[in-house]
Amino acid sequence: MTTSPALGRRDRKKLETRAALSAAALRLVAANGLEHVTVEQISEACDVSSRTFFNYFASKDEALIGGDAEIGQTLDMFRALPPEIDLVEALRLAFVPVILQMEDHRETISLRMRVVADNPQLLPRLLATGVESEMAVTAAISDRLGLAADHPFPPVAAAVVAPAGAQAAVPPAPPGFTLTWSDDFNGAAGTGIDQGLWRYDTGPGSSFGTGEIETMTSSTSNVYYDGQSHLVLQALHSGSDPRSGWTSGRVETQAATFGAAAGGVVRIESVLQQPNVTTANGAGYWPAFWMLGAPLRSGVSWPTSGEIDVMEDINGRSSVFSTLHCGVNPGGPCNESVGIGSGERACSGCQTGFHDYAVEIDR
Repeated sequence: MTTSPALGRRDRKKLETRAALSAAALRLVAANGLEHVTVEQISEACDVSSRTFFNYFASKDEALIGGDAEIGQTLDMFRALPPEIDLVEALRLAFVPVILQMEDHRETISLRMRVVADNPQLLPRLLATGVESEMAVTAAISDRLGLAADHPFPPVAAAVVAPAGAQAAVPPAPPGFTLTWSDDFNGAAGTGIDQGLWRYDTGPGSSFGTGEIETMTSSTSNVYYDGQSHLVLQALHSGSDPRSGWTSGRVETQAATFGAAAGGVVRIESVLQQPNVTTANGAGYWPAFWMLGAPLRSGVSWPTSGEIDVMEDINGRSSVFSTLHCGVNPGGPCNESVGIGSGERACSGCQTGFHDYAVEIDR
C-alpha cells in the first residue's frame, strides 16, 4: 500500500501556527468588525509577535482568507509521490488528507464564510484564491503527465480536485435563506459568458428606451471573463465623436423563475465594481444591476412587466439609485415613468472597489 509522504515536525508546527493565526483573525473580526481588528491583536491572541504574523501572511485580509500555502503543501506531497503511481491514486493520496482536515476545521471554514458574507470587500480575494489554487493544481498535473500547458485534460482534472484545497468561491446564503442559484464566473480569461446560465442582450442602445447611444455586443472585447473569477462588462469607444462609436455589454440570466414563494422572501445579490471613472471623464456612463419581469420576454409591455433596479449609477458620481417600476405608464401604483425610488445615495469607493448590492422581496 502506498501512503502520502509524512510532514516533518517543523512543517507541522508551521502549519499549526498559520492555522491558529487565521482562526484568531476570523474570531476577532466576527466579534468586533473588520475595521476594528489589527495585526497586533491577532498576533497577541496567538502569543506571537507581529513579525511572526508577517512570516505567514502579508496582510490581515490574507489571514482571513487563507492564501495559497495550504494548497502548496498539498501539491508538494503530490509531486513527491513516485512517478509509477497513476494519476488518480496520486491525487487521492495527496488530497484525501486535506478533505479529512477540513472536517476537523469545519467551524473555522464556516466562520470564514460568515466573515466574507459580512464583509463583501473580501470576496474578490476569496475568488482569486480559488482560481489560483485551480491553476496551481493544473500545472502540477501537467508536469506529472508531461503534457503541454495548453492541453485540455489537466484543467478538467484540476476542476474536480482543486476545491478540496480551497474554499468555495460563492459565500453561503445569509441566515434563514437557502442558495438556489449562483455563478462565480470562473471561466478562462478572455472567454465569453456561459450561455447555459446567461444570454446576451445585443443591439442598439436606442432600442432599450433609455436614451443610450452605444451598441450592445456579444464580443469578448465587451463581455468576458478575466480569469480571476470576474465577469467584465466593458464600454469601448472608437473614433473622435463622443456621441457615436460606443460599444458595451448587457447580459441576462437564462432563468426567469426567480421569486419568493407566497409568505417567503427572495434575496437577489451581486458583488460589483462600477466603472472606474469620475465626473471629469464619466459623462454618459450608466452601470446598472436590474431585475426585469419575466413577462417582458413573452410580450407584456413595460412597466406592466415589472422592474427592480437594484443598483444604478450615472456619470461617475460615486452614488447609487434603486427604483421599483410597475403598473401603467404614466402614473399608476409606481408613479411612472419615474417609479418608486431611493433617491441618490452616496457610495464612496464604488468606482474603485467591489461592493455588495442586494434586494430582498418579502411576500
